[in-house]
Amino acid sequence: MEPELGQQTGDPAMVRAIRQRLLSMVLDLDDLERATFGSQQGTPSRNVRPPGRPGSGPPLNLPDWDAAALGELEPLPAPEERSEGEGHGIDLRLLVVEEERGGDRFLRFLNGGGEAGLSFGDLESPRLRRPLGEVITSRFDQMRDLPTSTSGAPMLDRRLRNLGQTLAEELLPAPLAEILLRHRKRVRSLQILSDEPWVPWEVLALTTEDGRQLFLSELFELTRWRREANDRTELPVNRLALIAPRDSGLPSTADETEEILSLAGPERAYRLPAAQRAILEALDANRFDAWHFATHARAEEGDPSRWRLLLEGQTDLGIADFTADLSPQRPLVFLNACSAGRGDLSLTGIAGFADKLLRRGAGAVIGPLWEVSDHAAAAFAVGFYRSFFQGASLARSLAHARRAARTSFPQDPTWLAYTAFGHPRAHCRPAPERQQPGDAGQTQPT
Repeated sequence: MEPELGQQTGDPAMVRAIRQRLLSMVLDLDDLERATFGSQQGTPSRNVRPPGRPGSGPPLNLPDWDAAALGELEPLPAPEERSEGEGHGIDLRLLVVEEERGGDRFLRFLNGGGEAGLSFGDLESPRLRRPLGEVITSRFDQMRDLPTSTSGAPMLDRRLRNLGQTLAEELLPAPLAEILLRHRKRVRSLQILSDEPWVPWEVLALTTEDGRQLFLSELFELTRWRREANDRTELPVNRLALIAPRDSGLPSTADETEEILSLAGPERAYRLPAAQRAILEALDANRFDAWHFATHARAEEGDPSRWRLLLEGQTDLGIADFTADLSPQRPLVFLNACSAGRGDLSLTGIAGFADKLLRRGAGAVIGPLWEVSDHAAAAFAVGFYRSFFQGASLARSLAHARRAARTSFPQDPTWLAYTAFGHPRAHCRPAPERQQPGDAGQTQPT
């Protein structure tokens, strides 16, 4: 039997130290007040709600959720599957395994094949002088201190790329970096298969022959997945559930959900009450094949298994609450909340929303790896759905979303924060019709 990831990658002391550091990164109220990671002055970040802010008052008097209302929705058809031979193949898959040998830690990169037909053997990263988690969190610490003023946008971009290049030099085998650069025109779609929860692959940067530093997320249509390959290329999005707490104190979530309702088209998007019972019953009923959460997230006591999405009336939804079998619909799940896409080491492997949802049968999961600002997060989400609903692939829609967020907020690194688990060429089929002005979005009965 294959050992669990926690047994492969870290001793208990290392795990405890990393958890303590992550907790200080997430729950430091001084950092919350400064709204780091791209929040403009006065702009809320999608982090834990600080005391005294909207949402910390008395619980709302929410209406009871009527589970029978789900019966009014017709069951969704089982998603169709398309083989990779129909033009939906991945150009290159990289399998990444964290290993320890003779006291040295390193990453092993294996060629997982792909339509680009690249041929190379196993490659090892440079020796890691520290545990992988410590390497990544130290780089995240550097990103926390980057300037985010409008006048500092060019410097911010340069420093982000320098950090990305440093990460690439620390983690990527030099021959692999050369292969990726030399064949970047042949390798359009790239999927990284790995159980490690640390590496922000999207942020790694390579230097081209003309001296440009380009992130992997700029060079390739990049997604990730767990170590078993995901061949699912259909994400129909016939019925999208939108959850955005009204008492979150995030002003942009209202515009975000309204725009998504408009983009989704009539009878395709529903507002669900931001209450645990309503969400869990809807998940159990499998009446939705896409979910979008726009809210805060938090961790409790540094325990990665206790990450929670904050709902209305001081309620929340934790990782352990996702017990429904999602495999009948293989839904797309977009967690537009602080750090929701990032995992952590635990005794049982990766403990994060993304991993739990994938294990329960989700077809794709999108979320930010670090704290994101409210306005830029909304711009990213709307940019993604605008492209995805028009028939663009999952990875290409992410690229469009990055451009939308970066164009609107060039001083804000939110555009680079998002990661996606799924097939890079997964499509929404058929593309929903554009809702006409004046048409109202559907509201789920309560």
